[in-house]
Amino acid sequence: MKRIYILILSAVLLTSCDFFYKTIEYKGEVEDEQMVLTANLEAGKTPRIFLNASMFFSDSKTDTVHTATEKEFIYGVQRKWIKDAVVEMQINDGEWQTLTGAPDTIYYYNDNRGEIWNQLAYSYKNDYVFQPGDLVRIRATHPNFQNQVAASQKIPQFAGSETYNYKYNKINDYSGLLEFDLTLPPYEGNEGDIMNFVGYAYLRQRVGSYYDGYDENFNPVYRDTLYDVFSMQNVIYSRGLGFEKYDNFNYSLSLGYWGARSKGLYHNTNTYGTEVSLPMKVFYRPYSRSGQRSYEITDSIVIEVKVVSKDYYRNASSLIAATNYYNSVPDYWSTEADDAFGDISDIINDIQESFAELGNMEGVQVFSNVDGGFGHVTASATERIVIEPGYR
Repeated sequence: MKRIYILILSAVLLTSCDFFYKTIEYKGEVEDEQMVLTANLEAGKTPRIFLNASMFFSDSKTDTVHTATEKEFIYGVQRKWIKDAVVEMQINDGEWQTLTGAPDTIYYYNDNRGEIWNQLAYSYKNDYVFQPGDLVRIRATHPNFQNQVAASQKIPQFAGSETYNYKYNKINDYSGLLEFDLTLPPYEGNEGDIMNFVGYAYLRQRVGSYYDGYDENFNPVYRDTLYDVFSMQNVIYSRGLGFEKYDNFNYSLSLGYWGARSKGLYHNTNTYGTEVSLPMKVFYRPYSRSGQRSYEITDSIVIEVKVVSKDYYRNASSLIAATNYYNSVPDYWSTEADDAFGDISDIINDIQESFAELGNMEGVQVFSNVDGGFGHVTASATERIVIEPGYR
């Protein structure tokens, strides 16, 4: 009865407000298009520079794809790619190099749906491999835009991390935590660089059935076709006072644990002058079988240890503030019984506060470090540790 009452009350409060049904016509000035320069410069990789025109908020913001079955999918922001600009790069006060434009594809992970999505794109590249400590300057011009856009970054050093003491902790048939210790030597890179820890569990599900009905003699007929379905989970945990500083990303849990999804856990670089160790845990899916030929297993676990520039962190922070990034993770250390609906007074207070804020909402200024236009140019150095747990 308690749950039904809460749902009815929420419905009454929501439907009684006319705010959601009013269309407000924008009568202000339309801003001119500007160039948007974006890139993450990764140590050990070649340049990949994106350039597009800015969009006014009332412009179309999504692409649609029509399949053979006439279904329509909306899959992301429709960008106005600039394909004929002059994009140049300078390394450590050397000569300016002209980059070459070519079609590209952007991949990104959706936490809510556990899927990897992709979009067609256009980028500018050359074959130079970024080295830790490189000072990189980028500039771009186009005849349709009055201003040149420019930005610079210094490539971080690699963390030099090592992992040991692996332990597979099976919580139930569908959840487990790979536990390990991560050691970090003293960091000798750029002042202000930040650590970022991300964990991926790639899941493989073999789909089949014990039988596919019976033949005329009532003998079971087995399926001849099996196929694998791949998905991915992103959950990582750790403990320590250093994670509290970045509580806009790191999700606070019981017993001093912090958790995060695909954006990862943030922490200061090791500036203590001696090696430090952090206990880490990454979600994985234990082996389970639902039939003679059907099973689910973690194919591999990938741990990313990143060192990112301060601008990388600033840009990610502004995006989280603007989009309310989904970062809730399971709390395996909670000793209290979970009540999915909470206390009725707490829910009413939350609803009232939400409505009170609707008339006072302000936009979030998304981070930009590009001169002459918009965008963000950031830098990172990533180490990847791949673990194949097998049938654990």
